Amino acid sequence: MIILKNNFFEFSLLVLIKLILEYAYVNVVSLNYGYSGFLFDFSFTNYIIGWLVYIFGYVFLLTKKDIYIYEIFYLLFFIYILPTIVFYELAGKSTLDFFTLVLPYFLILLFVFEGTLKQIKPYPKGKVIVIAISLLAILVVIFNYYISTGGKVVLSLTEVYDFREEFEGASGSGLFGYLNSWVMKIFLVIIYAWAFAKKNIIGLVVSIFFILVVFALSGHKEVLSGIFLIFFFNFLFKLSERNRKLFLLGSLFLLFLVVTVFSMLEGVNLLGSIVIRRLFFVPIHLNFTYLEFFSNHEHVYWSNSILKQFFIYPYSLDPAFVIGNYLGVIGMSANTGFIATGFMHASYFGIFFYVFLAIVFLNIINIVGKKSKKYMVLSIVFLPINALFMASDLFSTLLTHGLLIAIVLLWLYEDEIYTIRILGKDFKI
Repeated sequence: MIILKNNFFEFSLLVLIKLILEYAYVNVVSLNYGYSGFLFDFSFTNYIIGWLVYIFGYVFLLTKKDIYIYEIFYLLFFIYILPTIVFYELAGKSTLDFFTLVLPYFLILLFVFEGTLKQIKPYPKGKVIVIAISLLAILVVIFNYYISTGGKVVLSLTEVYDFREEFEGASGSGLFGYLNSWVMKIFLVIIYAWAFAKKNIIGLVVSIFFILVVFALSGHKEVLSGIFLIFFFNFLFKLSERNRKLFLLGSLFLLFLVVTVFSMLEGVNLLGSIVIRRLFFVPIHLNFTYLEFFSNHEHVYWSNSILKQFFIYPYSLDPAFVIGNYLGVIGMSANTGFIATGFMHASYFGIFFYVFLAIVFLNIINIVGKKSKKYMVLSIVFLPINALFMASDLFSTLLTHGLLIAIVLLWLYEDEIYTIRILGKDFKI
């Protein structure tokens, strides 16, 4: 607690962030969406436990600030841990389920170490290979989207869902079911980050053009997040360590405050629904729902994926649709993070198995990432790791969301400058 005692302003922001999110849950989320499971069922015991986990968990988080990907865990504390605490406190959720969801985060954090690169040899001209593979993958995906959609594009954010429903099946079949996602979350970010680091105007224009083209041909809004991530992490790491924390805490407080105030105004609840409810509480609600459902129904034991040859899948629908139906929304695909899906597969053993694998992969990222600038590493791995905790099974994160590809590319990539000759002209990579 000495850490927070000596940083009164930081501690004050920490408390205010939690209080404003609690207020937003009661007066925006539960008030308007209680019918869909966001109940207000206050428990004083849960509230005390929640505050203790929040404060002591944050103190523990600060003790791990020397690991290279520390900021990933810092952001996850407020994206994943804080909403879990607030939902547990104010929706009257099971204490066992609460600790089932939060302890894996702290276990992973505990066992991610400050490793070294002594045993990892750089791959010759690995950066050139990464840039070439990324450009080739981007061009292949753009060509496939163009053929699949017949050149049709979508430019309105309100029309993307209808557009994807019409063309997703054709454009995402076979290998492209993986490649499309890798391009959006990994390859485009790498090209943009490389151009940004080099301050290469032509590279920046080309990479932004590719991002906009992929968005227009796919209808996936997440592809646009790469532009924001590079700017965000680049700015973040220009700040001192203390100012970095204060910037993140202050930004979160202002975000929650502004959204809550606007949502409280008559007839202005869309912002609160999108930001507070959808981004922060829907994934947490689904986590608790998965634990509740699979505590009373058959586990899956990976019979819907890697062990389907050995186990009979016990349901007529995919797990995400099973949970959607359980929540009373027929046809809704209710995906959730790896902790809840680990429980879905094999109860607590499934969680332990997934946590062990997550520790292994995050330690690898923490080590191989040191060859590259920190803002680039975090920009590349943030989306897959966030999906891991909030929206995806571990194996889906590794393959579909591209975490495995990201690890390979980070191993290949380094900050050396190479000169290559193309058509008689020299280019610095």
